[in-house]
Amino acid sequence: MNYLKKGLSQIVKAIKKHKFIFILLIILQLAFLFVFFYLTLNYQVKILENAQEIITAVEQANLNPDQLEAGQPFIKDMLAVYTSYNVMVKDILMYLLWILSSFIVIQGFIWLLSHYLFKRINLVKSWKKLVVSSLVLFTPVVSLFYFILKIVVKSNPEMIVSYSKLLLILFFFAYYLLLVSFAFIQIKSWKTFIKKTFSIGIKKIYLTLPLLIFNYLLIMGNGYLIFLTVTKDYPFIITFFLVILFITIITLTRIFWIACLNHEKNNHRY
Repeated sequence: MNYLKKGLSQIVKAIKKHKFIFILLIILQLAFLFVFFYLTLNYQVKILENAQEIITAVEQANLNPDQLEAGQPFIKDMLAVYTSYNVMVKDILMYLLWILSSFIVIQGFIWLLSHYLFKRINLVKSWKKLVVSSLVLFTPVVSLFYFILKIVVKSNPEMIVSYSKLLLILFFFAYYLLLVSFAFIQIKSWKTFIKKTFSIGIKKIYLTLPLLIFNYLLIMGNGYLIFLTVTKDYPFIITFFLVILFITIITLTRIFWIACLNHEKNNHRY
């Protein structure tokens, strides 16, 4: 529990010392959320349109065994279904690439500024570590996702649920290690950066994982309150206040994560 108290003490001092940077972090976080929801809504419409075309074609499929034995097709316009499927896969991959790009650019700058609250860092070298970490950890997940959509679903569509669970587990594990690595991007040595990412991320998971879960429970709890105010027609001022609180909590939990992991890093023997 000492690392939590120390982390909390450090972020209070850092925010008091760098109020402007903290306000800028909140503004940038708001910008990222806007980009994220815009991309999600835009691509969601495209993906659902193609998915609906595929579902409609399947629902209208020829299930008459006599007609099928006579050579009539299972689906009349199979080419249209195949085209819709390929477009849907393309839209999903483009959505993931845009999200990853915005994450690296906007969130990357947010993480750099978050570190800057505590001490001056080499922005270029830290940025390189952030980008490399993102590519190394997420490229295999995206590639596996593409493999499942393009090959596995076609050959064994009944296995999609099992593969989706595996993919989800791999995604969360990669995301967890990514967040751990982001806490150490200020380290100058690449060797030390990699070593501390895995040693703290794996050996100290009994400390880091509960902290991560606690942070996300705070974020999700506030998000649920926003959902309630929107669905229950609460006054706009309440929703607006909760949105600002939501962004502030995201910013604070990120800074708290950096402070706690770096305190544990300094007290961890290898």
